Amino acid sequence: MSADDPAGTRRTFLEQVTAGGAATATALTAGCLGSLPTDVLGDDEIEIDVWHGLTGGLEETFADLTLDFNRSREDITVRLTGYDDGYDQVFTETRGAVTEDEGDPPEVAMFAEIGTRQAIDSGQFVPMEDVVPDLPTDDFIDPILDYYRVDGTLHSMPFNPSHAFMMINRDAFEAADLNPDDPPRSFEGVADAAEAMVEADAVDHGVTCPNISWFIEQWFAAQNAELVNNENGRAGPPTESNLTSDAAATIYEWWHDLDERGVFHVGDGWFESEDAFANGTAGILLYSTASISTLLERATQEGGFEADAAYFPAPGGDQTGLAIGGASLWVPEAIDDDRQSAAAEFLTWLTDPTQQSRWHRETGYFPVREESVDELEQEGWFDANPDYRVVFDQLTGSASTTATQGAMIGPFPEVRTEIEGIWTDIEDGTSVQDALADGKERVDDQLTT
Repeated sequence: MSADDPAGTRRTFLEQVTAGGAATATALTAGCLGSLPTDVLGDDEIEIDVWHGLTGGLEETFADLTLDFNRSREDITVRLTGYDDGYDQVFTETRGAVTEDEGDPPEVAMFAEIGTRQAIDSGQFVPMEDVVPDLPTDDFIDPILDYYRVDGTLHSMPFNPSHAFMMINRDAFEAADLNPDDPPRSFEGVADAAEAMVEADAVDHGVTCPNISWFIEQWFAAQNAELVNNENGRAGPPTESNLTSDAAATIYEWWHDLDERGVFHVGDGWFESEDAFANGTAGILLYSTASISTLLERATQEGGFEADAAYFPAPGGDQTGLAIGGASLWVPEAIDDDRQSAAAEFLTWLTDPTQQSRWHRETGYFPVREESVDELEQEGWFDANPDYRVVFDQLTGSASTTATQGAMIGPFPEVRTEIEGIWTDIEDGTSVQDALADGKERVDDQLTT
């Protein structure tokens, strides 16, 4: 690894197990740990690197899981390196390492879902079914596998999947004579509830949503509409977007209507919308299921109100399904057989039902295994935590179509930036129709450049 990384851009964590069996944890805020001394690693022990984009409590939980794996094995030690700029930086650094003649890629890298097409097209990563030939895919939850399975091949290991969902302020609903036990599921129902809460002076904003392309993509999936051509990019590289379709117009006309009614708060990034909901300023939040536990805690401690999870709204109230968000784990081709085998051992352990149940309980990310769900049911987890039941039912109720599997786009980050510019144009006075036409032109340019 390079020694000239900017301070604070990555954090390296390693558990070292001495010959006597005592375990010590080593953590650095920047740079890398050097090579392990020979008296720490046994003659036959393999050290593997895992690069990830998790921060805060998510990183702590991932590190705790990794410690447990290291303690359970005498032949493998896993070292974690976290990047402050998240999944995008992990992707950039890993792609650089696998393309350099003398690059030093990790054995495992965590990529956001939108990196899937680029990773596949690079030909520099081993399909997961080759890394773990006996992977029990029949026990993996189908809507989660659907995204990462392309042309019948599972290319990476799903690990921290999430969905879009809605969260409501129960107190604000009650103040507006709305039934919090029957939250709206249609666009119009959300608009009416938002207006009622504002008119009752229960909140300043009826509904808040970040201006993040991922949500627009979810509403395409909910309408069983493909974001791009060529079967949503799954039958071949897409060359054209569907941003002037009826599905796109329905989404942005709804946003425009909310704005015209004076009940809409559009967050500039994720946390602006989260803060607006958590402090009681907004009565409805459209967000990611990965943040359920954080939102419930913040609502109680900061906002002083009770919050509930609800289904992500859709036109007419019925959604075909939603596309998966989050990240998965990839193994580079450049890794030698011994290290690839060690990586397979770690990935198999990490997605074992026991670990997946724990990962879900402590983070809110969906478990990837059916057996984990059974385990959580038997524990009474969903009865004690009904908000997780709501979003899990939404996940398992998702139909499998090319729309709900999610788009496969090479220049996805650039495409998302252009999609986010559509609402900015509308806010600046451009009509919905013209903003969509301009957005389509920009996105299509990205697809064909």
